Amino acid sequence: MDKMRKILKSMLLLCLCAVLLTGSALANEVLDISGEGYDDIGHACTLPDGRMIFSGCKGKPGNYMDSKARLLCLNPDKTVSWEYIHPAEGSWGFSGVLLMDDGTLCVRLINDPYQKREEDKLVFFTQDGEPTGREIQLDVTEQGNDYLGYGMLRSGIMTYFYAENDEESYIECSDWDGNVRFRLNGRGPVLQDSLIEEEDGLVFMGNEFGAQGAAKIVKIDWQGNTAWENTVPFMTEPNRGAIMRCGIRTSDGGYLAVIQERPVDFTNSKWKTFLVRFSSTGRVLWTNEESFDRQPDSMYTALEEYNGKYVLQFEDKERFSALSYPVRYLWFDADGRELGMTELYIHKEDLPRLAKSKNVTAMCGSLLVMEDGLWGDFLCCSESSNHENEMASMDELLIKIPEL
Repeated sequence: MDKMRKILKSMLLLCLCAVLLTGSALANEVLDISGEGYDDIGHACTLPDGRMIFSGCKGKPGNYMDSKARLLCLNPDKTVSWEYIHPAEGSWGFSGVLLMDDGTLCVRLINDPYQKREEDKLVFFTQDGEPTGREIQLDVTEQGNDYLGYGMLRSGIMTYFYAENDEESYIECSDWDGNVRFRLNGRGPVLQDSLIEEEDGLVFMGNEFGAQGAAKIVKIDWQGNTAWENTVPFMTEPNRGAIMRCGIRTSDGGYLAVIQERPVDFTNSKWKTFLVRFSSTGRVLWTNEESFDRQPDSMYTALEEYNGKYVLQFEDKERFSALSYPVRYLWFDADGRELGMTELYIHKEDLPRLAKSKNVTAMCGSLLVMEDGLWGDFLCCSESSNHENEMASMDELLIKIPEL
């Protein structure tokens, strides 16, 4: 009898071990880069040595509007290289990081209480997170319903002025000494999704202005001349125009993007979606629409080149950050052939400070190529009828993406 009990006990222990192993195999690899209180920080720049810099803000526990700007730099193995918290009090955040030709980091610093900018400037750091003392003040004077915005380039600053009267609108590119390199009257060559800086000019990826504008890619040289352009023909007729998303420059000097055409009937028709590959001069090399015809209406949020393949992150429109739906990843070879799809199910138990919350959401961010594989950054929070409590639960987490 004792021998039988020992055998049964051993079998039970083996079964328990199997269950534990199964449970751990299902868990996602997660890195929490947040703390207590409101956190909103996303990937902004990867340095030549593989370190990754994240920019954003960190709110005071109990008052998310009382925030300080935060920079975080991770080593390739995801340990912390350095962190910088700006001392200014208010509602501050860092937005974007640009590696300059002289090796310094240009970072945009914004004071944005109640979504109304009060101060906006560029500040500069060493690659080890030390302020250099250099700052450039940007004009954020209110101009009625007109919009004044800025973008950072290695070679200078882009200024966007969109007036109610389109004839007064312009975009302008200046060098770091304030000299105007070129100025384009009107709202620009396209409604911009991506802007890619190259040695001999800028590539604008987006779509034509207007309710039924087509997707378009344009290159402007440093004198403001159009080097080349291509308006992508519609796949469907009639439609309500197209939008270009997730535009990137590929390793061979071409471009890749997702194009979606709006249906005339939003209620009963799905968007026509396709992946399009451009040459270095904007010529269409191939498209893939078949892979998307098999998918439900979806939101496409990130596109990355990884290990000789292209991977596209997307989610069913029904998901809208809910954990009950997976985040999906379509994989393609260099010629646009679909290789397969992987899915990421995010579990509350994976999220350190949110595991005991009732309703948790996870919003997709960037795709990150790290030394141990492909990761994504996700902004997660606990839904609550109390807005302050919901914002205080906001966490940024990195989650490893399942690969083919």
